[in-house]
Amino acid sequence: MKITVAWNVWNNYADTALGSEIFRLENEGKKIFEEIRLISQGGYPDPPRKEYTRYLDGHFNVAYPEGLPMLKVGQMSKAILRLLEGMKHAFRYAEQHGHDFALVTNADAWLLSGEKLRALFSDPKVQAAAVSVRLWWLTGLELNFGNRVPLTDDHFMVLNIAKCKEYGVFDYDQTARFLSPHFGHMGGIHYLLMCFLHERVPKSALHIYTTLKDTLNHYGDFTGFNQLPWQYQPSFGFLHANAAQTPSLHHLRAAFLHDLGFTKYPLVRKYYEETSPDLKLFKRRHGVLFYKKPLKRAFKEALYWYPYLFYTAIMRRKYKRIYDALPEGDARKKTLVYFDEMHHIKPYWLTQE
Repeated sequence: MKITVAWNVWNNYADTALGSEIFRLENEGKKIFEEIRLISQGGYPDPPRKEYTRYLDGHFNVAYPEGLPMLKVGQMSKAILRLLEGMKHAFRYAEQHGHDFALVTNADAWLLSGEKLRALFSDPKVQAAAVSVRLWWLTGLELNFGNRVPLTDDHFMVLNIAKCKEYGVFDYDQTARFLSPHFGHMGGIHYLLMCFLHERVPKSALHIYTTLKDTLNHYGDFTGFNQLPWQYQPSFGFLHANAAQTPSLHHLRAAFLHDLGFTKYPLVRKYYEETSPDLKLFKRRHGVLFYKKPLKRAFKEALYWYPYLFYTAIMRRKYKRIYDALPEGDARKKTLVYFDEMHHIKPYWLTQE
């Protein structure tokens, strides 16, 4: 199996250096993939220093389409459009090199298990799809417009090169409708990705490979789609750590990598030694290291979380009677099924810091 991994990057080149070192040297030692090519892509004016590209096969500037209405919204629109162009560039690059798959993610989102990644690519549903994504379900007890609301993640997107080519997924120009969405000023990259998937990917060629039910934050709590500041998904070995916005995460990330044995690699070892994390700050949950939760924070969370669980347990009984009375075939009958699947996940504002 031959694959491309493309990291979309701003100026956090050190993140890409660490992530690429881990993935390349793990693959060299374990011979997981027949061939890998690792690239970074972005639009920051200053290129990465040589030391940051040691394990990369190239760094590329990716331009965004000019003249689109979305660009009037603000600077963030440029970054969003560049991410979409990055997907197209990753596809073209992988196609040029005769690869089977491309995985597109961001600089601070790393692949810590090549074995789990190969298992993902070997999944028959991924093999049959053009694009495979992580999709989060927004659920609730009172959804009277459907049983859940989807939200697409822009990390760890899988492109099946042959299928994308077959369906012409990336055969578009800047006149494509999804590049001028009605609500581009509201939903950011996640909304625009939904528009892209609707327009460019046939329903039969889209696969949702996870709904993020097992993702964990920096304290080891289940937090679902919430990516900030830390998101670890053990089922795939995916780590997203936004240390650029939350510098204290460097200590956890360094200890986390050391605990998993990655300090045998030179850049990771240097990172660990320079960060010098205080191991007394961490505890083991779900088999890996996380920050110990301060008592004050744990108390504040409990003041909300446990009354919430009690309240929703009562309200669930009420809505079960309502949904059970609906006729067969009504999509709302499954509202509680999806609600129950996500009920263990804590809300973003309770878990982000």
